[in-house]
Amino acid sequence: MKPDDVPPDVPPASLNPKKDPDEWVTKDEPMTGPQRSYLQTLCREAGEEFNET
Repeated sequence: MKPDDVPPDVPPASLNPKKDPDEWVTKDEPMTGPQRSYLQTLCREAGEEFNET
């Protein structure tokens, strides 16, 4: 596969538009443990402080 090729199971960006956070179904629910862990990892790798709010 060439670097420019997209696997057939990946939809084009136009079919996956960004969704307004106000329309997220889980916006009022607390994050899950795996979500928290992933965000903590991203923050650590970026040299940023993790803020849960």
